[in-house]
Amino acid sequence: MRIQRPLLPALLATALLGTGATACDSGTTARGDAPPASAAAESPATTVSASSSIPSPAGPSSTPSTSAAPSVSASRPNSATPSPSATRTSSTPHPVAETKASTAAPVQRTALRMTVSTSGGRLTLPRGGAAQEFTVTLRNGNTKAYSRIRLGFQMEFMVAEPGQPVGTGDGGFLLERRNPTTGAWQPATLRIANDVMVPSLYQDGAPLARNEVRTERYRLRANAGGPVGSNPLMIHALDTSLPSVPLPEGRPATHYLPALITAG
Repeated sequence: MRIQRPLLPALLATALLGTGATACDSGTTARGDAPPASAAAESPATTVSASSSIPSPAGPSSTPSTSAAPSVSASRPNSATPSPSATRTSSTPHPVAETKASTAAPVQRTALRMTVSTSGGRLTLPRGGAAQEFTVTLRNGNTKAYSRIRLGFQMEFMVAEPGQPVGTGDGGFLLERRNPTTGAWQPATLRIANDVMVPSLYQDGAPLARNEVRTERYRLRANAGGPVGSNPLMIHALDTSLPSVPLPEGRPATHYLPALITAG
């Protein structure tokens, strides 16, 4: 069959128009313009058909249910996430009271003490005048209890000045002790000597317990006709329970009371 020449140009024109339309559609899509309404209407159908054409994987592991997913509280136990209060308690330990051993302070050892008091702190005795009173207090410590203790009094000999009376053998003094029961004044022993008084000179005495306090009252008078001058009165606490005890153990306390004897 013989083809006529005028049909060839018409076929070429139709092919060129189809190519231009395709290029226009591509440019519109690249610029992001909205597709025609017909294309928009067809796209859901295309999508549905595509998703329906892909088979979903079988098995429970591919599509876990909501109930199977563990919650945060279930996956994290309470011990792993302590509360702030629990954290503070663990990081800051409670103060522990210190247990100190009850060590009692050592007891201080105390010994026997003697105190003597009188008016003016000294004896002032005019010859032939009134007697002067004084008190002697024994304060025993916690070291020793005495089964027999007594007071001993001693004065040294006084030498008379030229023209003064020599006095008597007792030194011209009278010592008296007040009886605590009757209140009467009774003569007490006053030793006149220039040697040392030892406990073996006496055998009497009274008990004195630990921490016991005993006070005794005495008075001393200077008789007329004796020497004058200063002559202290020596007062000793004598432990007569063991006369062989050497000094100073046998004489645990001593006090010197100044005494001034004046002319009457």
